[in-house]
Amino acid sequence: MKIKLIFLVFMVLLMGCATTQTEWVVKQTSPMVGCSPENIQIQDYEFNFLQSPTWKAMCNGKLFYCVYRDNSNTYCTEALDK
Repeated sequence: MKIKLIFLVFMVLLMGCATTQTEWVVKQTSPMVGCSPENIQIQDYEFNFLQSPTWKAMCNGKLFYCVYRDNSNTYCTEALDK
């Protein structure tokens, strides 16, 4: 529970600055999709207190669905279709 609370506070602080939030999401996504941060476009970022943050990432013409879990891991899966 303590880790979830820390995570929520961290995410709320990130939401105060869109640039920082975008940079953080791109840095989390980059190693998961195999693209450098400058080649990643983030779409449909969603965060609320009831679920883990989710977003779509475009990289080299490929679409990925990503989620950040409360144990500090990001997971991305390539979409089957765009």
